[in-house]
This record gives sequence, structure tokens and C-alpha cells, in this order.
Amino acid sequence: MVTQEGDQLSDQVLEEIVSEMLMEDAEPGYILSGSGCGWFLDPMAKEMVRLERGIELVPVTADPDERDRILVRTHTRFLLIPASELQEIGWN
Repeated sequence: MVTQEGDQLSDQVLEEIVSEMLMEDAEPGYILSGSGCGWFLDPMAKEMVRLERGIELVPVTADPDERDRILVRTHTRFLLIPASELQEIGWN
């Protein structure tokens, strides 16, 4: 026999699992705007990296640095991208 407390706990756990699956707290997606390629700084390797525009990026910091660049993560590395070159695409 399941108690009412047990039912409430099960409902709460189920709601948390569904929320995580729906990614309610997830950040929207971003892409590098424009077409063609661009060169951006990899602050870890201290080198410029060629990047195809249209690639999906994940911002690591919300606030830009003194040169209005935001630290983002690609699939393979971290780069500093000018804030004006990031385009929000939402939760697609």
C-alpha cells in the first residue's frame, strides 16, 4: 500500500525528470552570423582560428570583455567572438 506522502514524492520526482527532459532551464542556441569564414581568437592556444559561419556556439560568459567579445564553446575549443556576430536561434 502506497501512502499519500509516497505519491507526492513520486509526483515530485516525475515532474523533475520531465522538466529536465524538456530542458526548461536550458540556454537558447546561438550561431555565428553571416556566411563564409571568419577568424577568431582561441585564448587557450593563443592563436587565431578559422571558423565557418553558421556553426552552432554555446556562450560560456554572459558579459562581453573590454573588446565586446564573448567567450563561447564550439564542438572542439573555446573562442572569443564579438557579441555582434552571435545570433540567437532559440531552442531549435
